[in-house]
Amino acid sequence: MSKPPDQTQRDLALDPSRSILVQAPAGSGKTTLLTERFLCLLAEVEEPGQVVAITFTNAAAAEMRNRILDELRKNEPNPSPNAPWNTRKRSAGSCLTCPPNCAL
Repeated sequence: MSKPPDQTQRDLALDPSRSILVQAPAGSGKTTLLTERFLCLLAEVEEPGQVVAITFTNAAAAEMRNRILDELRKNEPNPSPNAPWNTRKRSAGSCLTCPPNCAL
């Protein structure tokens, strides 16, 4: 599968040191990109509440939430709800698809 023509911009959007705004037509991969970015940001923080994402609809927020949780659950299907975030994010690290400067 070939890379999309905007792959460079997509890679830049995953950089947790940047703020971004994503504008694109329906079906272009915005939710996937934002989900990947959110996972990258989760890898950088001490507590999940330090990451904020704003969407225009409740449906979009629910879709992103479900995708993020699905990715985190892939690596840890039965996480302990009382485990500290640092422990849980370390065990979920293999599901993150981030650029080299985004590491756990």
